[in-house]
Amino acid sequence: MQWIDYAIIGIIAVSALISLIRGFIKEILSLVAWGAAFFVTANFYDAFSKLITFTDDTAVRYAVSLFVLFIGTLMIIGFVNYIITLVLKKTGLSGTDRMLGTVFGAIRGCLIVLIAACGLSLAFNYGFFTKLKSEPWFNDAKILPEVLHLADSTLKSFGLENLGKSMVTGYAAKNETVEQKAEEAPVAEKAEVAPAADAGVTVEEEKLD
Repeated sequence: MQWIDYAIIGIIAVSALISLIRGFIKEILSLVAWGAAFFVTANFYDAFSKLITFTDDTAVRYAVSLFVLFIGTLMIIGFVNYIITLVLKKTGLSGTDRMLGTVFGAIRGCLIVLIAACGLSLAFNYGFFTKLKSEPWFNDAKILPEVLHLADSTLKSFGLENLGKSMVTGYAAKNETVEQKAEEAPVAEKAEVAPAADAGVTVEEEKLD
């Protein structure tokens, strides 16, 4: 195996180890906390900013509102997380919690690797990093090809294999140039045939004369 294979295994192992230490409930609540923080901040920052009266600067009020709502939500759910962790320790379920956390961490690590592979696959589709395919570590890898194959299948199953191509600098222009050349080719051929036909008509007219 190559270093990239060990890196993939390492990402999954580290993710599983972190979740083993933290436990399943804490990991889930952490995800909930971040999701809730983004949701609360995005939906209530405008209304909350109107309650801030120490300044008339709208930008400052919005900044304070975003900060308070985001950090406040994380702290509240973090406190709930702490209480649940204490309860689990007293009930003797911490072992089960850690075991489930390990499984959760391994799945999360696999998803991280898959998302990174999807990004690399899209980059290959755009024509970027193609030199990597000629590298010995890339060709001799054991796990990486399987991960890239899974990434390609995932992108195709969701119809995302062309995601962002129009946003990549130079890609759209390159495609337009190719399409224009393809459209201009038949026109050029017709233009070449037309003078030849005219020349034939001229020769026939001269013979008749």
